[in-house]
Amino acid sequence: EVINMTLSSNNNSLSEKIDLYRTVLSDEFMRKFSKFNNIDDFFNSCNCIITTEEDFNNIDIDEFNDYIQKNTKFGSWNDMIETARIAFSKYKLNLL
Repeated sequence: EVINMTLSSNNNSLSEKIDLYRTVLSDEFMRKFSKFNNIDDFFNSCNCIITTEEDFNNIDIDEFNDYIQKNTKFGSWNDMIETARIAFSKYKLNLL
């Protein structure tokens, strides 16, 4: 199964993607929908060693989705990201 792990174009570097995740998966979002205070705690707890783009792209999605189901209110990474995108978009629209 292929998963869309990016929030924008595929031209983003890993550090840019992680910065995007930190923005969209805010501390408030993580506290509300998961057992964690922030996205860094979430990734650190999953034993996912992500130091390169390749590491990020080679996450075993079935294992990762199991982790998400056990530690968040979501059934999959895609569900989590989509909910975060919608929440973030609504937040940004209310700021305008």
